[in-house]
Amino acid sequence: MAVTATLIGVVACGAQTSGITAGDRPDASAATSAARVDARVDDAECDAAPPTGAVTRAPGGLVFSRGEVRARVQRIATPVIPEVVGTDGCFSFPRWGNRDVVVPLDSALFVFADSNADGVIVEVSLADLVSRSEMTGQVTVVTDGDVFASTTCPVQMSSVNEARTAGSFRCASAESVQANPFAPDDAVDTADRLPESPTPTIPGPVIPSPPPAAPTTTSPTPAAALSGWFVLDR
Repeated sequence: MAVTATLIGVVACGAQTSGITAGDRPDASAATSAARVDARVDDAECDAAPPTGAVTRAPGGLVFSRGEVRARVQRIATPVIPEVVGTDGCFSFPRWGNRDVVVPLDSALFVFADSNADGVIVEVSLADLVSRSEMTGQVTVVTDGDVFASTTCPVQMSSVNEARTAGSFRCASAESVQANPFAPDDAVDTADRLPESPTPTIPGPVIPSPPPAAPTTTSPTPAAALSGWFVLDR
């Protein structure tokens, strides 16, 4: 996912002016040493409308110190997976990451997270953000370690200015993915890791390849509908 790559890349670079720095990451030690804090809230909170305000070019920049998000996850049942398995519901997370939401050179990244590596990321084009109220964004929601992401999620901005930026999102279908952007170590494929001490290859006897196996039926990727709203205040 592009949003995952963007977030992990900014963490790795440690940029101090925009995006997210490693120092801003949730305190993982707190999550393991204390009882888990459930981010679930009443479903009605996800149905609320985001605050409204002027939609301007924000000449003073998009720099915010406070904020929150409400995000609903609704698993989509299929004929192959008729049962809804996992945690559904409405969840709340506080603003997280650097105060400047602009990610060089052309994106705005709204990030909300807790200390349990759960949270929400909404990424939109900076050009769209300063010129229109309706746009297509990339939305990722992580709850209880389950990651759902959509690259084509309608985002409606109700306020865009240097004092307050707010909006809502509604993703009809988001796929389940393995890479958790709030736990980037989990997103590194073991196949991409270089061995510490490479072992030289020793030629051996040629073994005939076995006959091809019969085709198998692949189960569909679990999906969920995502919806909610967010607000950021200076």
